[in-house]
Amino acid sequence: MSKRPFRFGVVTGQARSAEEWIAKARRAESLGFSSFLVPDTLGQTFAPLSALAIAAAATHSIHLGTYVLANDFRNPVLVARESATLDFLSGGRFELGLGVGRPGVEEDCRKLGIPFDSGGVRFERLAESLEIIKAILSGQAADAPGPHYAAAGAAVFPRPAQQPRPPILVAASGKRLLGLAGREADIVALAAPPLESQAALKEKIAGWAIRPASVSRSWS
Repeated sequence: MSKRPFRFGVVTGQARSAEEWIAKARRAESLGFSSFLVPDTLGQTFAPLSALAIAAAATHSIHLGTYVLANDFRNPVLVARESATLDFLSGGRFELGLGVGRPGVEEDCRKLGIPFDSGGVRFERLAESLEIIKAILSGQAADAPGPHYAAAGAAVFPRPAQQPRPPILVAASGKRLLGLAGREADIVALAAPPLESQAALKEKIAGWAIRPASVSRSWS
């Protein structure tokens, strides 16, 4: 396995004003962080895509990403459209993070008035979304027959700046989801508790045959 350098990113989603938010993004860039990431909750955090658009306009080199969008909250064609626009307008700095939902996502589903389905159903929807989003961001017209998402000739304008498409991160913890992430994502975010051992993390990577471009781990 080839060695890859560490990248360090900032995950944040709050500020007391627009000025403070812009200053936070610029400070992360000036300190040399690789990425500026916003979570996706219906709690006390900014709407991620809007907040990232402001950060993109205020910075020049730092990458911008979602960490991570809850897949069930959005249609994948619209996710691809928003992602392509953000990537184009940021000069190719957007990274799309997706997942089935953080712990406690059932409360967000209640607020949205949508069902909180079983893990198996949410997994199937994420797999369908990834197929649609990857096709559209790569310049293909997506035709999806379902069962969860149906699309006919879906495409986006403008094309993203990064080619063949912006990188996609998938957050995963269990064996099945890690397998999907390893097959379909460019970056895998290992959803693990802060005190999980190094041996347990190695087992997840080696035992479940993850082969992404890179692996991400968040500490909290």
